[in-house]
Amino acid sequence: WGPHLRINNLTKTGGIFLVEAVRARNVKERSILDCVKELVENRGALVDLATNEYKWSLTALSVASARAMSTVVQYLLKRSARVDLQSTGRFRLYSNNRKTITCQNATPLEFATKVCEAEIREGASIADVKDLNKVIRMLSQYSKKHPIDRKQN
Repeated sequence: WGPHLRINNLTKTGGIFLVEAVRARNVKERSILDCVKELVENRGALVDLATNEYKWSLTALSVASARAMSTVVQYLLKRSARVDLQSTGRFRLYSNNRKTITCQNATPLEFATKVCEAEIREGASIADVKDLNKVIRMLSQYSKKHPIDRKQN
């Protein structure tokens, strides 16, 4: 019943429903988390599938990490999203929306760290980046508790 959504297929522009939901602007994090849960739990979205856009390739975890969405990061980690997958993309800074940070072949932890460093360089206070720091701690702790077995990958 309802529309036949090809949840895990790339759109014409190279996007994926799950990543697009996490990328939504001007939407509360709680609403994004609800969408992510719906897509993963009820629609079969794969948490590690990456976009394949013109220059960019992003996973939901890398976007949520760079955008400091700790509840979404925590949910994706519980759903076994891989912290070692590398992404390439660009994000606007909150402290100066005319500036962007670009990362190539970066893990979600590297993305969040680079965004945090760039925000501070642009004048953000420690309080302004508290959510980014929370995501960085979360990803660091998860990586230590769940080391990647490179032989299997």
